[in-house]
Amino acid sequence: MAATKVVKHIDWLSFSVSMAIIHAILAFFVGLMAALVFASVFSGFMHPFFGLAAIIIYPIMGFVGGFISGAIIALIYNFLADRYKSVRFTVEETAE
Repeated sequence: MAATKVVKHIDWLSFSVSMAIIHAILAFFVGLMAALVFASVFSGFMHPFFGLAAIIIYPIMGFVGGFISGAIIALIYNFLADRYKSVRFTVEETAE
């Protein structure tokens, strides 16, 4: 039997941390690609620094940006969920 559930509230801290971790992982791969581009485009003394900085700084910026955007999204959702229709989804219980 399927039941409809409604999301009335999102815990902003746990949602923000989840978003921050996802953004940091994605930013790591972007930083890795940027490091490869820096290594192929720049030659000389500074190119290892640019690549290493991209691998380190991009995930940190992704984490901070993901945390801030996650907090804003959760707070806006919590504000609007009471006033307008909340997100509804259908769940079905299965026997395991």
